[in-house]
Amino acid sequence: MVTLRPMTEAEYEPYMRLLREDYARERAESGDTPIEEEREASERQIAGLLQQGLHTPAHLFWSVVAPPDTAIGALWVQVDEAKKRAFIYDINLREDQRGQGGLRPPDARGAGG
Repeated sequence: MVTLRPMTEAEYEPYMRLLREDYARERAESGDTPIEEEREASERQIAGLLQQGLHTPAHLFWSVVAPPDTAIGALWVQVDEAKKRAFIYDINLREDQRGQGGLRPPDARGAGG
């Protein structure tokens, strides 16, 4: 069973590097722009959103954890308490952990779901 726990400082920087690169690659592919240009744009946008990094108010970061205590992914959410809503910026699961069914509800795993 996987769980969530607050992301650590040691996990944050590697996650941010992966996030910036993935975001830049998606933008370059969808906009037919050079990857270097999109890397710069990605860096600016994310830095603007997360001015205090891991400790930016209203932004929450969790590690997706599998037993015994192995981080296999991440979740980034912005919470607007005044408006009672949240926005998921990113859900990421390590490539080697995808497609194994571990994130499906227990009752769906044996039912072909």
